[in-house]
Amino acid sequence: MLLTRSVSALAKTSVLSEQQSETVLACLYSGLAILAEGPPGIGKTEVAKAAARLLNKSLTRIQCTADTLPSDVIGFMRLNPSSGDTTIVKGPFFGEFVLIDEINRAPPGTQSGFLEGMAEGQVTIEGVTFELPHDQLIIATQNPLDDVGTHELPMSQLDRFGTRLVMGYPDESIERAIVAGERTPGDSTEQGNGPSLEEFRQLQHAVTLPSKCVDYVMRLVDASRQNAEWVQGLSTRAAVALVTVAKALAVLRGQVVVDYLHIQAALIATAPHRLIRSSDRKFVEEEMLVPWMQGIPFP
Repeated sequence: MLLTRSVSALAKTSVLSEQQSETVLACLYSGLAILAEGPPGIGKTEVAKAAARLLNKSLTRIQCTADTLPSDVIGFMRLNPSSGDTTIVKGPFFGEFVLIDEINRAPPGTQSGFLEGMAEGQVTIEGVTFELPHDQLIIATQNPLDDVGTHELPMSQLDRFGTRLVMGYPDESIERAIVAGERTPGDSTEQGNGPSLEEFRQLQHAVTLPSKCVDYVMRLVDASRQNAEWVQGLSTRAAVALVTVAKALAVLRGQVVVDYLHIQAALIATAPHRLIRSSDRKFVEEEMLVPWMQGIPFP
């Protein structure tokens, strides 16, 4: 199937596993932003390049630093001294597929510019609101928070991401092939090797979501809010993202009805970065989330 080949193609041109590649495509096709985290130099940027080529999208890269200003990202008003007229200079955040590299190195004021765009699909320049491109895709990368010069993303911003993709060092065989020059990330990705966003979303919209699956989602969301070991539970936005990704996973797997397995896979993809442990204020890891999830009975 074409969509299955798309998942495999992304996995082969990056250091992602098949499961991670499926999650990436499910979020991108659903219009949900992705946060890729891991140490420098492991291929986070190459994932964005490979995904953009696969989806036939032009990639715009924003490299964040400690002195990156909001105007560097969203744009600014330019004054013509002779005429007194002003013109809008749009920033790189107006790209159709945006890679925000090392987002947690940007100061909080700049991150707030990203927050408005991710939350509302628009940005404000000198008090004037401008719409971002329709169906804009976003992948942001961040280094571990113990790196020098990083700023922790607030929960309000983390909740805007569909998934947090935790990346480690590649398997030895993959890394050896890269070092030997036998494998160059992105080279084998066929451009446009998959349905368009519009075509995929038509399939996604046609997927049936049974009432029992909605009941199961509500059980999971309610249980997350009752868990005293977590700072807070899943938001309504998180519940909507969970269902959206579950439908996308059904499409990617060639199915037309959402089932409990889709819901569980979507929860593992969308929930960990939204749940914080009360004990140490760190993210709930998949190893903790899975047994908790399995303890919630089906309706």
